[in-house]
Amino acid sequence: MKPITDTYPENLKPSAEDLSGCGHAVEFAAEAVPEPVIILNHERRLVSFNSAAVNVFGQQNDFSGRLPGELLGCSHAVSSHDQCGTTEFCKHCGANKAFQESLNEVKAARECSILKTDGEVMELRVTSTPMKMDGLLYLFVYIKDLSDTKRKTILERLFFHDIMNMLSGISSVSDILESAESVTEIRELSSIMRMTSVSLTDEIRSHKLIFEAENGELNIRPEEISPLEIINELKALYSAGTVCIDKAIVVDPESIDIRFITDKTILKRVLGNLIKNALEAVGTGGTVKIGSYPAENGVEFRVYNKGFIPKDIQTRLFHKNVSTKGIGRGLGTHSVKLLSEKYLRGRVNFSSSESMGTVFRVVYPYEIK
Repeated sequence: MKPITDTYPENLKPSAEDLSGCGHAVEFAAEAVPEPVIILNHERRLVSFNSAAVNVFGQQNDFSGRLPGELLGCSHAVSSHDQCGTTEFCKHCGANKAFQESLNEVKAARECSILKTDGEVMELRVTSTPMKMDGLLYLFVYIKDLSDTKRKTILERLFFHDIMNMLSGISSVSDILESAESVTEIRELSSIMRMTSVSLTDEIRSHKLIFEAENGELNIRPEEISPLEIINELKALYSAGTVCIDKAIVVDPESIDIRFITDKTILKRVLGNLIKNALEAVGTGGTVKIGSYPAENGVEFRVYNKGFIPKDIQTRLFHKNVSTKGIGRGLGTHSVKLLSEKYLRGRVNFSSSESMGTVFRVVYPYEIK
């Protein structure tokens, strides 16, 4: 087990000695486990950990007395020593729920998604077992990293779901086309097939790019681009797709065309995902507005719609298996954050209310460094 010797406020600095008479046996058992193990006290602060745990800890070197979210590099738990477990996001955290159950002396196992400060997402299964020594309660926490398995499962499920839906649409239209009798009917059905084919091609390209990004295989190809040219290309593309039937995409007339250097393909994928999500969020007759504007040391894009994202979805929106359509439905917003922040060196944020609707903002530097 790793000794706790780093500096930390003395009143929050528990140590392995706190495990009292059984401490060495507990530490030996934890070190024998090949997966990460941490031991927490009744305040959920770190007492000890095994060698494997270092691999999942965040970048800080001071582990003493840290709370679980701080140790794991959770983006919602890095601003103060006491934030982990108390934020709005923590209400939905599987790990936090497991700890709370164990503090009531019940063994608990939960899955959770940790959104790290670098935009990466860790998919974990946390098993927390309560144990008492000399009348004091401790949590023996076993952490299993499910990230690779989850990523593969989600990508495959979404790919086959989306692709099969579109192929089914093409198949249905082609069946109807065989019995079409008028030129007008044939033209209408041909138009539907063309729109579905455009959407199918775009979906395949999207999944290919996301797969490469998830595996760290995505290459950046910077070039000078015009924001308004990109916006108009995307407007034409998605206006021709099935997702835009009886809906409209408009370009904000106040948009400013500020040329900058970035990867055009990745940028189009990011903005395309935002446009597609926005179109799916509005009903028949709805409108999605997109524009580009000057930002500090860069360019800002905004995608707006009148839909509202429920509060429970907002708190987990950038997690891998969460989308504006609900849990387990998409990679859209996660891929927006991953591609923007890891590859394009940008920033992503959003705001959503029932009265004002939803707007996503992505800001990119004038040039990728």
